Order: sequence, then structure tokens, then C-alpha cells
Amino acid sequence: MGIEFDDAAASRLIDCGVEVAMTLRASGAPRQSIADAALLDFDGAYSRLFEAARLTESQDRIRLAKALESLVE
Repeated sequence: MGIEFDDAAASRLIDCGVEVAMTLRASGAPRQSIADAALLDFDGAYSRLFEAARLTESQDRIRLAKALESLVE
């Protein structure tokens, strides 16, 4: 008793992975711009924490996009 491969489900997964990866990559510049504007209102420790969070988000977003692209391949 085996599991039958579902070509249609695989195709939908690929389409979804491509779409999400593209959306993650496309959101980088707008998010950067908004974060830069928000950073003007922060100072001191809050500024450093916000910048660290922004950097982490950016790295995680790119890593997730790459993982999805790898899955699609």
C-alpha cells in the first residue's frame, strides 16, 4: 500500500511557493523605507532595538524566500 503522488497538489504547492517568495522579496524595499521613516522617531536604546529588529526581519524574510525557492526547484 503506497501513497500516490498528486501532480495537481504538487503544482499548486509550486505556484504558492513562487508567489510567496516573490511577495517576500518585493516587500523588502517598502518595508525598509517605512522602517527608515519610523526610525526617525526613536532615540537611544529604543533606536538600537528597533534597528536590530529590522535587521533580523530582513534577514529572516530573505532566508524564508530562499527556502521557498529551493523547495520549488
